[in-house]
Amino acid sequence: MADRARATLVHADEAITPDVSVLIVGYNCRDLLIDCLDHLLASTGEPTYEIVFIENGHQDDSVAVVRDRYPGVRVLDNDANHGFGGGNNRAAAAARGEYVLLLNPDTRIAPDALAELWRAAEARPGVGAVGGVTLHEDGSIEASCAQPGPTYRVALLNAIGLGRFCRSVIDIPDEPVRARVLSGAFMMLPRGLWNELGGFDESYFLYNEETDLCLRVAEAGRELWLIPSARLVHLVGSGDSLRPDRLMAMTRSGMHLTRRRMARWRWPLTAGMIFLHSGTRWFGSWLAWPIVGADRARRLRAAFGPVLFGPRRWWRGWEGGP
Repeated sequence: MADRARATLVHADEAITPDVSVLIVGYNCRDLLIDCLDHLLASTGEPTYEIVFIENGHQDDSVAVVRDRYPGVRVLDNDANHGFGGGNNRAAAAARGEYVLLLNPDTRIAPDALAELWRAAEARPGVGAVGGVTLHEDGSIEASCAQPGPTYRVALLNAIGLGRFCRSVIDIPDEPVRARVLSGAFMMLPRGLWNELGGFDESYFLYNEETDLCLRVAEAGRELWLIPSARLVHLVGSGDSLRPDRLMAMTRSGMHLTRRRMARWRWPLTAGMIFLHSGTRWFGSWLAWPIVGADRARRLRAAFGPVLFGPRRWWRGWEGGP
């Protein structure tokens, strides 16, 4: 069987409106970014697409490497680190496509995934967003590709280590399925809706900005769909899910989401779930080290200790929050 033709990349200097604008926000991730772009440029199928890259870090040579190795990519200069949402908003402002595809730089997209998402969106007039299935390196499904949304049942199950039972999609079906929250690592929206919603809420510096966006998509009366045939590998947290700074950012952002979208009486409930979640990991590491190993026990304490014993660092969410 002959290989399928590659999808058509619209170069930065071409005056053509592409079907899809792929937005990639980097942060000192040169090697991951190269891997991501190589996989993306091997995409097959019908859509024309452009790649818009913006670097939030400027502490490595990612920008120079992209300009040198990938001349067709539109590279934007960023004056500061505006976070994931802010970086994507700036990339989207420069994009020309009829759809915007949010793509993390720590991903390896399957050759047909871009076409599968685009066809799914085209087949659903008035769709709000479509997302693909994200996988861990070992091929297992990443739970965040179709999230049940922010509820206390979900928070409680996560806190006591039973989060796998609250996935909205545990066994991925063969056909597209409605979802409530899609992964911001691999999500496509019509450009018109993106503009209508104002893109990401930039008060979320990192994490949960896609949850907020998906909730606003639903509030606008639009549907969100998970497309099982569109898949990629997601190297979650750039390969280290227990980085203390990552855990603190996730905690701050979860609290930020609560404070922005929920009644004040719910704020202490969210804080209580945070204490329960971090406390079970921190105290449990002392008890379970013979099973998990001394090194992992130390890493658990290093990751969750700052959250458990430093509520002042996350109670107010991100700067500028309520």
